[in-house]
Amino acid sequence: MRLSGTPSKVVQMRVQHILALSLLFACGDKGDEDFNTEPTITFGVDTADSSAPPLDLTGQVGSIALIEYGATADFEAGNYAVGLFSAENGGITNLASCLLFSGLCTDVIPALGQSAVPVPHFDFMNSVYFYDVGDITAGDTTLSLDTGYQDNVFTGFPVSMGTGNAGISLDGDYLPYAGADDFAYATSLVTTSPDPLSKITVLPGEMLNIEWTAGDSGDMLLYAGDTLYHIEDNGSYSLDIDALGLRAPLDNTTVILSRETNTTVDATGNAIDVQTTSQQWFSLSYEDTEGWDELIVGANFAANCTDAAALGSISSGQYYGDVALLENSHDLGDYNPTTDWATIGNDGVAKVQLLAGQTLTASYTQTVYDAAIYLLDESCDADNPTAGVDITFDAEEEVLEYTATDAITLFLVMDAWMEGSTFSMVLDIQ
Repeated sequence: MRLSGTPSKVVQMRVQHILALSLLFACGDKGDEDFNTEPTITFGVDTADSSAPPLDLTGQVGSIALIEYGATADFEAGNYAVGLFSAENGGITNLASCLLFSGLCTDVIPALGQSAVPVPHFDFMNSVYFYDVGDITAGDTTLSLDTGYQDNVFTGFPVSMGTGNAGISLDGDYLPYAGADDFAYATSLVTTSPDPLSKITVLPGEMLNIEWTAGDSGDMLLYAGDTLYHIEDNGSYSLDIDALGLRAPLDNTTVILSRETNTTVDATGNAIDVQTTSQQWFSLSYEDTEGWDELIVGANFAANCTDAAALGSISSGQYYGDVALLENSHDLGDYNPTTDWATIGNDGVAKVQLLAGQTLTASYTQTVYDAAIYLLDESCDADNPTAGVDITFDAEEEVLEYTATDAITLFLVMDAWMEGSTFSMVLDIQ
């Protein structure tokens, strides 16, 4: 299922090891600027003595996040920034951080030693993203951002083009915030264990031991599962894996260690949140396969129908497997009569046999990507699928049902809208 007006089914944001600051918005018209030249962009809240017209923030609340993120197994270190404003913030402490962690928005930081389950908010009106941030200047009372690339990002739920975008001005039309308020910066976070560049496999009943160098400025927070923990900044914390609510047999999650400060400053009469945050993300791969059977290529699983035809059929049961290293052997194409969407991800095939009147129900979930599952008859013609489904998003369950009118051999294709990952499938034939 794709969201109308968006170039992909799911808009994914990658952020980590964050330095977040205040609202540095500017309103302007991009006009006929040639973005191939990557013009310098400076944007800010005008001061009272600025020669440029003041930015009207009447009734608005907002913030900006200036981000430096450490490397992980998925991407290199770099810089990032996001600014946004809204007429209503729902009591959220910091709008920028709420957008970055939409499932972990909160109106309060829990007390030291306590935790909270934040409630997601989707009331943002406007935002603007900057990637590959260049020089970040941050004095005691002056904040400015120069960057060589800009991109508007639209917000709302469901995500759709046209919800709104923040105006920006190019080439320094607006001055940075230069108010009288001061604020503290969070000590940069340096983690020592586990290694964020490696695959971190966790099992039920285990504790994840996280270690870092203690700092002297900022609150230490841990984003894990659907919970925000306020922990001691003493250099170590043990997280109970069972508390994350991960799903058997396979699941993935991200744990985020964060040190942050929050201050409110006066920007020409507007109270603007200032947040500095330094973070490190850890990607966890969860395994709890007891009672599940593995689909193994060459044994009960294949890369294509021809190979699957030579194998035995699978029956009702609980299965798990991995299509990450397979290829895109079957693509139903856009607007097909079963999944509706193309299936250009990596796929694997298992053979199934049904008697007349039997119903097959397959509940299929990829741990990372957007699952698609369908049936092909013995001709294996992707242009004429027997049945299929793709109505959910990344890491969500698809449920396929099909009732045979005659005894039939079919190929059950475990696919994805794009790419592919480990998966689980519960198959019921009766």
